[in-house]
Order: sequence, then structure tokens, then C-alpha cells
Amino acid sequence: MSSFIFKTIRSNSTIKVGVFVVIVFFALFFRLYGLNWDNNTLFHPDERAFLNQVHNIKFPQGSEWKGLLDIETSVLHPGSFNWGSFPHYVLKTTQYLISPFKWLDLYELRFPGRVIMALSDLVTIGFIYLICKENFSRRIGVLAVIFASLAVIHIQLSHFFTVDVLMTTMSTGTIYFCLRIARYANVRDSILAGVFFGLAIATKFSVVPLVLPIIYSHIISGGFTANDRLSHYVGILKRLIGFGAVSILVLFLTQPYMFLDFGKYVGDISTQSSMVRMNVDWPFTRQYIDTQKYWYQISQLTKWGLGPILGALCWIGLIHLLVDSIRRKFQHEIILILSIVPYLLL
Repeated sequence: MSSFIFKTIRSNSTIKVGVFVVIVFFALFFRLYGLNWDNNTLFHPDERAFLNQVHNIKFPQGSEWKGLLDIETSVLHPGSFNWGSFPHYVLKTTQYLISPFKWLDLYELRFPGRVIMALSDLVTIGFIYLICKENFSRRIGVLAVIFASLAVIHIQLSHFFTVDVLMTTMSTGTIYFCLRIARYANVRDSILAGVFFGLAIATKFSVVPLVLPIIYSHIISGGFTANDRLSHYVGILKRLIGFGAVSILVLFLTQPYMFLDFGKYVGDISTQSSMVRMNVDWPFTRQYIDTQKYWYQISQLTKWGLGPILGALCWIGLIHLLVDSIRRKFQHEIILILSIVPYLLL
């Protein structure tokens, strides 16, 4: 029955478009429904702190341009690197675009911020489909999109203006272009991977482990024979240089004060790292004391993040991917594994 349904969808372009429209509609509905869930109280502490930082920065005017590169006086410096600067500037730009109609105060900023996250998650779902289509099949892509559209953790996080959703979008985009790099050995894909990776770093530093699938995808890109070994390695080097140059450029444009105030950047990242490793005693991390490493995260994601059924499918799928890629030596699947497993181990 399911095979018949997929064949019908595949053979009829109108039905195909209709199916995607329905999926997009429900995905957006669940993410936009109840955006004022907190009734103007900003219960989420990270969102509250983030909105306060966005509210305090502004685009320079007049003489303020002279101090743009001064970390002490710049009006664009967010003042903290607990999160990346890119989301700050996205929301601030949105605030200015809306300003001819209404200047949004700190509390009102949550609405465009949450809409941005909902739309960002929709882009993530699009990349999920493209990844599945590139590496598996359209049928698996449709199923993955349906599952992602209904995933509780996606819907929940889309209701907060925090960095997680935007980080996931940029990371998923990076992974998609890594798959294309491995398959087509195209400089354009390396450049686009660089754009998304630069934006991902400018959103949250914790995406750094993505360098593993990035490097691996370049190494396996483009087959070679004994006669063209040199040109093969030169091609890899060119694509890596293109990727690196674009990543750094995008990172500088979207998080310039990381470079200008590097000492503070390293300090803030180190503090966040200490928090994650429970090396500092902060009230909001005490709930994780005496929890079993790895199992706690797995059980929480399964029970609350995805739900028991989707959670079980998720872990079964990951195990199948691991076994299949090792047994059959599927190089492209290893890109996906390198994108997932390091985060589970850290």
C-alpha cells in the first residue's frame, strides 16, 4: 500500500507539489502556533538574555562609525560571546526593517525573533530532504521531512529566540554541501559549505566538530587513477583553500568582534565549556548532577525531544547507518556519521 502511494506521488507532479505544500503548512502551523506562549514574560532565561543583548546594540550613526572597530566603544559589539553574533545582527536588522511602522521594545522583539526561528527550522527541514535525496532516495526524504516536521524538539525550540535552531540550519546546510563535495568534487559546493560553516560558527562555537566531515568529504572527493594522482590532490587542496577562505570571510563579516576582541571570545567560550563539563557550580546546571553520562541525554531525547516512537526510530536508524556503512564501506554515509557521533561523545 505504501509503495503504491509513493509511486502515485512520484508519477504525478501536481500531487507531489500538493504533498509538500501540506507538509510545509503543518510544519509552519506547529512552529508559529502560540508564539505568545509566555504572555509577555520571557520565561526562557537564554532568550531573555539574548533579547537584552540585541536591544542594547545598534547600527552606528554619524560619529559612531569612527568607533566601529573599537571594542570599548563600538555600538555593534554584543559584549558577550556566550552565543554567536550572527543571530544578534539578524534580529537587529529585522528590528530596523520594522521600525518605520513600529519600534519594537525588548519584550516585543520576541515575536520577530521567534518567527525567524520558525522559518529557520523550515529551512532545516528542506536541507533534511535534500540530504536524503542526495544520499538515499526521495521516498526516504519525504519520510524524514514528515518526521522532522512533527518532532517535538524542533517545534519547541522554534518557540524561543535562542541560537539552537539557527545553528542546526547552518550545520545541516554544511552537511548537505559536504555530501555534494564528496560526490561531485565541485569548487562551488566547497564555497557554499564554507558559507554555511562560517555562519554556523558565527551562531554557536560548538559546531566546530563539523570540521571532521568537512575534511573527510574533501579527501574522498573525485576519484583518481595512477596517472592523475597529482591533479587529484591539487584539486582537493584548491577546494579546501576555497572552503577555508570563504569560511573565514563569512565569519569575519558576521562576527567581527571575535577577531577584534579575541581574548574575551576565548574567555567566554572557555567558561561555556567549563559549564558543560560541570566544572563550575551554577544553579541552572545542578539538575544534571549525578545523571548518568550519555544515557541521560539519550533517554531525555527519546522521551521528551522526539517521543518514544520517533525516538526509537531515530536510534535504530543511526545504528543501521553505522553497521551498513562499516559493512559495505559506504564512504558518503561516513560523512553523516562524522556529523553525528562526535556530538554524542562530547
